[in-house]
Amino acid sequence: MSNPILDLMRGSQPRASAPGNMFDAFRAFSQALNGNPQDIVQQLMASGRMSQAQFQQYGQMANNILRRK
Repeated sequence: MSNPILDLMRGSQPRASAPGNMFDAFRAFSQALNGNPQDIVQQLMASGRMSQAQFQQYGQMANNILRRK
């Protein structure tokens, strides 16, 4: 199975496989996050798509990542 990220770097078209779909989904996700991160989080929480508990959990995960560096 080919690597869709390497395929894109080489200029070839990614196959319509699960990893290719995952890459497309990530690209769409990252494009949707344009703007101020704090505003985006506030919108997610106001709409109910993210709870306070999830926000705290993600914050803890981010802090753990930063401590490992």
